[in-house]
Amino acid sequence: MQTAGTTRQPENHGELFLPRPGIPVQILAWCAFIAYEQAAVILTTPSITTLRLSILYYTLNIALFYSHWFLLRYTIREQRRRYLPAVALTLAELAACLALKYGANQLVTISRPMTARQALVSSLWDLHRSLYFIGLSTLTWSIAFISRLRHRALELENARLLGERDRARLEVRLAAAQQAYYRQQLNPHLLFNTLNFIYSRVAATSGEAAKGVLLLSDLLRYSLEAGEPGAKIPLDRELEHIGKLIEISRLRYDGQCYLDYRAEPGQNPAAIIPLLLLTLAENLFKHGLLTDPARPASLHISCRENQLLFHSRNHRKRPGPAREDHTGLKNTRIRLEQSYPGRHTLDISENPDTYELRLNLYL
Repeated sequence: MQTAGTTRQPENHGELFLPRPGIPVQILAWCAFIAYEQAAVILTTPSITTLRLSILYYTLNIALFYSHWFLLRYTIREQRRRYLPAVALTLAELAACLALKYGANQLVTISRPMTARQALVSSLWDLHRSLYFIGLSTLTWSIAFISRLRHRALELENARLLGERDRARLEVRLAAAQQAYYRQQLNPHLLFNTLNFIYSRVAATSGEAAKGVLLLSDLLRYSLEAGEPGAKIPLDRELEHIGKLIEISRLRYDGQCYLDYRAEPGQNPAAIIPLLLLTLAENLFKHGLLTDPARPASLHISCRENQLLFHSRNHRKRPGPAREDHTGLKNTRIRLEQSYPGRHTLDISENPDTYELRLNLYL
């Protein structure tokens, strides 16, 4: 019977603090962090100057935190990790931050200059705090980066498992198709001995009947000797036996077989899996209306630059609704998936009166 036929995720480099939904959380985290440190500072040295310096320094330190985050983001990636530029830029940003802190400290304390000892202690403290925030930024970025790597590894493992599952399903379907393939085979000796007997009986009385037996014998021999599923044969040989199938149909309908058949195998020899096109052509002869000259069927096959096109169209013998694939067409789909994965399209268009099939195959 005949039948009817991502959104790309944005690249993530481990932006733990950068996504927009996390901004309120970051603000709360920084407020809690600053409140904790300032509580200790205010309890020990509750001076206005210290508070002003703290506000200025926290602004510089938080800016250093995110500056170092972006530095790591663009120098240490999954695909390419540039450690030397990361170290050089880290030293540069550290020097810039220390220079800014020194200048800010000089402006705030301009009315009361610091002694040399106080300046040294202040510089060492600034270095300590800058290294602290660089380390904090590196720690949080590392956690996010490692999390991203683990997530990527899980994605790859999941994709591998899905691929194995799909391959296992395809192998099961192929095994079922092979089982059906072998079930359809008869004992060759019994079959051909019977055909020889029939031929010898009808040859003397009907030349056309004898010719039909010989053509049928050739088709059966071809189907039995085509080899294992997945083996390939020259395209010309497949077309030759489609021609024999057409000739049998003409004999069957006493020459009243209206079919527009065109085959263009191309100049370069091509090879395909056996019985592929013959099965699709047989579908036309089995279910198509071939005896009405006003509604002829068509079968066109061409091969150009390793692209094979198969197109058949016919009116139905008995108009009716679309039905599920029969065994032959189901097995054809499985064989195409096995032998030409991602290199074929099989489209079927039908209505209650007509049926059309298109196969586009890259050899």
